[in-house]
Amino acid sequence: MHLSSEKLCAEIAQRLPGRAFRLETYDLLSSTNDRVRELACGDAPEYTLVAAGGQSSGRGTQGREFFSPADTGVYMSLLLRPAVLENPGRITVTAAVAVSRAVEKLFACRTQIKWVNDVYFAGKKVSGILAEGGIDPQCGAWVALGIGVNLLAPEGGFPESLRERAGALLPNGALASREALMAQILADFVELYENADDELLYEVYCARHMLRGNKVYIMLDGGETEALVLGIDRDFALRVRLPDGSEMPLRSSASLHLPEKTGLHNDWRF
Repeated sequence: MHLSSEKLCAEIAQRLPGRAFRLETYDLLSSTNDRVRELACGDAPEYTLVAAGGQSSGRGTQGREFFSPADTGVYMSLLLRPAVLENPGRITVTAAVAVSRAVEKLFACRTQIKWVNDVYFAGKKVSGILAEGGIDPQCGAWVALGIGVNLLAPEGGFPESLRERAGALLPNGALASREALMAQILADFVELYENADDELLYEVYCARHMLRGNKVYIMLDGGETEALVLGIDRDFALRVRLPDGSEMPLRSSASLHLPEKTGLHNDWRF
């Protein structure tokens, strides 16, 4: 199904009236983040949006492949030009909240966020986020913010390696709302990003956080240790309690997994 640039422009204009955005749309692209990285080193303005109907070489965290077959989801990357790259983690947290809010507004689906920035629906991951950045001598700091959302399950289902943890928002639905979802995600992200209200972002994020009260296994001192998730710190670190009663924050580079009996036993590394 063709991704309509005209419809996407109209949906964006409806939600963000008076705002100027540079937009590129493709039916198929190797990677929307790679395209934004190319644009970042030129004169492309902040909020340049690259959207695709599918990706042949989609990329997730830690260089993993991001499964993004044509005509099943939303694949988009946004160019940001922050003054400095002092808190890139806030950008991905903001994006996760924006995706969660947008999905709820359009589809009335109650979603949750798995620390740090994966969005889950009905116990399955339906959205992934990847932020990549750098500093160009001429253009300054830049961030390529990639967002993927599974709207439909692919024909034949997800690959075996993803079947246990990947899901779709509209397993029996139509793809008619693809441009609307892209525009709503953009609108919610811009609102939160420009507001820079860390207290509001923290409250909204915590309300959607799904790991509190769960036992997890973390890598500590070269071995695996059980820990209890207590909640989210103000800097969006994951606070856990260790078997000896001590507490510690986990940063975004931490590795953890849930016990198999929870049904969410895949390993996560950010």
